[in-house]
Amino acid sequence: MVQALLEPCGAESIYIHSTLSLIAFYTSLGFERIEERVMPQTIRERFIFCFGEMEGCNAIPMVRKGR
Repeated sequence: MVQALLEPCGAESIYIHSTLSLIAFYTSLGFERIEERVMPQTIRERFIFCFGEMEGCNAIPMVRKGR
């Protein structure tokens, strides 16, 4: 189901914050872990309360680059 939602995004990169337990799942869908500083500014601003401590917030930034 998630793959069907991703398909229409085509060439657009998709940024997410995965919970630690779902990293393998999102990796199987083509997402890869990235550094917090790589996230677009508008997304980083929403998570500023735990910037630099994402794992402590049970979240890991990931991206699925457009195809």
